[in-house]
Amino acid sequence: VRVGEVAHPMLEEHYIEFIALVSENGAQFAQLKPGQEPVATFTLEEGVEAEAYEYCNLHGFWKASL
Repeated sequence: VRVGEVAHPMLEEHYIEFIALVSENGAQFAQLKPGQEPVATFTLEEGVEAEAYEYCNLHGFWKASL
């Protein structure tokens, strides 16, 4: 999961705190810190629908269906 078409800032004052992938099989989480790339790799079985969530410390909670 990559946050944004253009990489989201990952500065002390503006960054993604976590990315989560939620499906019928459960949830997977990646905790992020300033300075890291806003990307997380998850395993998802073929054909399983999922939703990706991310939390930005400035703009709050975001969701995308995959």
